[in-house]
Amino acid sequence: MRPNPQFLNRSSAFWAYTKLISEKLNYSKDGEIKKYSQTEMVYKLQELGIIIDPQMLGEVKAYLDYRADLLN
Repeated sequence: MRPNPQFLNRSSAFWAYTKLISEKLNYSKDGEIKKYSQTEMVYKLQELGIIIDPQMLGEVKAYLDYRADLLN
């Protein structure tokens, strides 16, 4: 997977949210990388007692969608 310049130099928080959301919402199903709605992501984070900035959430969702599109 080649780096996408749009996602270079992101904060450690960005990558931590990306990993956490992927792990808690199950990275894949039946061999296909999953996409998540913002509602699913917020709900899961709230279950964990985590509040995420809406802008950060949008950026994380954009990356996760990009990754799913690229790998599927």
